[in-house]
Amino acid sequence: IPAAKVAGEGISSNAGAGVAGSGTGAGGTGSGRGGGGAGFTPARRISKIPDRAYRQLAATGIASGSVGVTILVGTDGNVSNCRIARSSGDRAADALMCELTLRHVRFEPARDPAGRPVAQDITFVPNWWKP
Repeated sequence: IPAAKVAGEGISSNAGAGVAGSGTGAGGTGSGRGGGGAGFTPARRISKIPDRAYRQLAATGIASGSVGVTILVGTDGNVSNCRIARSSGDRAADALMCELTLRHVRFEPARDPAGRPVAQDITFVPNWWKP
């Protein structure tokens, strides 16, 4: 039984995947049909939690901190489905941050390549501190 040849190290400059070209793959640049995702506009935050509302967080006993929250931005820019992505270490502060986010934060919705509003999950990390 003949053995397979051992692969050489090779020195060809055209072997492997290229960065640009006219192929059909995704990645790099080119004129192919690859899925680059061009044209998608992410949601943009247009309102925030007012400074006065952060006093409620300081009243929980944590003078400063941050909570990572993930929310669903709907096609109308309203937020829902708040989930804690990174805890402050205090469950009450985390729950209050979700409550304040749902009450106050609004977005310009994400848009698909055709300009139609689409829902998008967003994660952001509001910080607070007691002055």
